[in-house]
Amino acid sequence: MAVLEEGIKFLEQMGVWDVVVPFILVFTLIYAVLDRTKVFGTEGGKPKHRINAMFALVIAFIVLISVNVLNVINIIAQYMVIAVVAMMCFAVLLGILGVKELKTNIVLAIGLIAVGGLALYLLGYFNVLSMQALRTFLEGPIIAVVIMILFLWFIMRKSKTEAQAAPGAPRGPAAPPGVSGP
Repeated sequence: MAVLEEGIKFLEQMGVWDVVVPFILVFTLIYAVLDRTKVFGTEGGKPKHRINAMFALVIAFIVLISVNVLNVINIIAQYMVIAVVAMMCFAVLLGILGVKELKTNIVLAIGLIAVGGLALYLLGYFNVLSMQALRTFLEGPIIAVVIMILFLWFIMRKSKTEAQAAPGAPRGPAAPPGVSGP
């Protein structure tokens, strides 16, 4: 065990945790997003891997130059580990309760909100976060997100006439006589 501990201390002294790990994290995330979204186009149906890798490499190096961004990534990474552990605990809890698969997104959303709320409460309980600061910074955004969700639901919900219409029935006015459809 002492060898492992000494190895970790050596890596810490070399700056692996403060420089190399954030570099790899930023490079991987940027490359994955670019590869998945195919922002730079495709060659033969496949994304342009070289351009994606070059762009991700440049962004990762820019992050290394910016000390403030690097510090923020190091702080956020600690809390992301806590969030991943909390989500894994939630998944294990669902498995213990006998849930085979989540059939609705509502169950998943409620679970994520519960785990997130529990994580924030525990961070405040252990004095990692100040509850007053948490309320100050999160009250406005939470209210804004709830209002936006309700607004989007109101806009995107089906009216009673749309819900009663047959799924294959055409919507909108009928074509005038003698004019064929598209």
